[in-house]
Amino acid sequence: MNQVMPEQGRQGLIGTPHQPDDILRTLAPDYDTTTHVYLLVYTSEYDDARWWHWSLAWQVGGGRGQPKAWRHIHVQVHRVLMSAGPGRPPVEEPRYVHWGDLTKAESALTDSARKISLGKMTLETRLRIEQLAMGVPVMRMCPGGREEWNCQDWLKELAARMVAERLLGRRTWEGAMVDAYKPLAGRRRW
Repeated sequence: MNQVMPEQGRQGLIGTPHQPDDILRTLAPDYDTTTHVYLLVYTSEYDDARWWHWSLAWQVGGGRGQPKAWRHIHVQVHRVLMSAGPGRPPVEEPRYVHWGDLTKAESALTDSARKISLGKMTLETRLRIEQLAMGVPVMRMCPGGREEWNCQDWLKELAARMVAERLLGRRTWEGAMVDAYKPLAGRRRW
């Protein structure tokens, strides 16, 4: 059974090298426009679609003199050194973490992801999605790699909350789920 991580996995990581910089946020702002929000699906070393990485994202910035970037909402895996007890060397603990929405430069990785449109959404709606994401629990990783829960489950819960608040249509989400599990071309790793 999965256990909820305190602070969506951020506990003890804030202010450490694990915390990502979000310096692009000011360089590539999210403008007050209506824009497509996508479910991004990335391939991995696993053939099983259950282990492909998912992210909710939309393009930001890109104005004159601004970098092209994407605002991402997702759960990432971090490998954190944890105490193994007195006199014992630290052990690496993989951990799921949601840092909040992050702005990342457009890259070959983003270009290679399958982009499934969830529709055009206003800035107000996108800001509400960011708020909802901060309330979706993140689960502890199972020891020994017996994962029952991953980033896909987290995004499904976020989508359920979006549907409940009528930010996203149920049929749109159901169609996105069908597309998300179709075989992907290419072998770009997340």
